[in-house]
Amino acid sequence: MIKYVPEDTSIVFSEVPEEITMALNISNCPGSCVGCHSPYLQTDTGEKLTAEVLGCLIKKNSGITCVSFMGEGRDKESLLSLAQIVRKEYGLKTALYSGRLEVPDDYNAYFDYIKVGPYIAEKGPLNKTTTNQVLYRIIDGERLDITFKFWRSLDGKAKYELNDDLEHVKKIRNGLERNKEKYGEKYCPCRLDHTPDTICPCLEYRETGECHCKLYKK
Repeated sequence: MIKYVPEDTSIVFSEVPEEITMALNISNCPGSCVGCHSPYLQTDTGEKLTAEVLGCLIKKNSGITCVSFMGEGRDKESLLSLAQIVRKEYGLKTALYSGRLEVPDDYNAYFDYIKVGPYIAEKGPLNKTTTNQVLYRIIDGERLDITFKFWRSLDGKAKYELNDDLEHVKKIRNGLERNKEKYGEKYCPCRLDHTPDTICPCLEYRETGECHCKLYKK
């Protein structure tokens, strides 16, 4: 059983890019992030989130395209069951906002979007290029990092637009993940030098719009 806080339920447009999302704050968060904006969610507060309650919320908020579970609670089975109901019975996308560094791969079968990473004040939230948090889009069971979609220019448009060739994008993203695992940062796979200037998106791309990896469009 998981609980949510009814009065926090809201329709949001920025938590999941390009989706109209109903966000449900889930309590009993196992994390303890310093500077957490909702510390009360670490307690056993709120009401039971059952399949019936979830269905009523979805019907009440017609027009949404996604349901986001803002937290995991402490009952994985119930969480995944509810996510499956959202997708199969209502045809909506699902998102999970987790404060953990990683969540199991089997979550990929239940969610279309997964955010991982605890909040670290000095690194900032998802809309900061310095963030430690990552938002993944699940495509064919694989996680594609789309955090860049939170980074906006002054005119409100997305700063970085991915190459239309998703197979190429996956190849480059895999290279970035390998560099992250090996060197501690997502250095451009197309460069031999590993400096702050070659952390993706690299300095050259940010200044000139030229991406040698062809990960981003000019």
